[in-house]
Amino acid sequence: MIEGLEARLRARVLQESAAVAIDEWTEFLNRLDVPFFNYRGTHVTEVVRIAKYLARETGADYDVVVMAAWFHDVAKPGTEGTGRPHGPECAAVARTYLLKEGVNPEVVERVCDAIEKHVGYTRDAPLTPLEAQVVWESDKLAKLGITSMLFHLINGLRYEPNPNLDDILERMRKGLPGLRKIEASMFTEPGRRIAKARMRSYESFIALLENELKMEQ
Repeated sequence: MIEGLEARLRARVLQESAAVAIDEWTEFLNRLDVPFFNYRGTHVTEVVRIAKYLARETGADYDVVVMAAWFHDVAKPGTEGTGRPHGPECAAVARTYLLKEGVNPEVVERVCDAIEKHVGYTRDAPLTPLEAQVVWESDKLAKLGITSMLFHLINGLRYEPNPNLDDILERMRKGLPGLRKIEASMFTEPGRRIAKARMRSYESFIALLENELKMEQ
């Protein structure tokens, strides 16, 4: 091949396709009447799904766990503020709402306690009471596995747009150490079991993607 020709071909194709892609995505987003992706809503829904299962498996108070799971991130409805100590703020919102709904005040305080304690990515010891631990584990388990991969792949486009497949693979590899720490932080038996299965799924996906991209250049 003529020296430098492939590089020039690549530059032309990517430049022209990028211009068209910008127009296509702009037109698409401008006519949406729903979120392109509701990260927080999807995350909370997944946390509730896991929390219901863990409550049944561990014998935790089902109602307390479910209410706490729905409200655990209510004070940060978007993606901003991740990592801030939002537990008390979310608990305050939940307390006001649940009391107006007529929930027993003692139950409301148990819900708020679980909400306040859910913050933090890893733990060295289990939380008490059990309901707080179940909500904490449910929140963290939602960050593992294929669901986590999909969340970060879609929502990550807001922060690092226009990735190619190699970029996506590298992002997934970089996230592995943090995910393994989360896996090691589970204390309930079903939580440990789910974390292990989800990590194996995540690692298997990376291996499959690596295999597909491993071709001679």
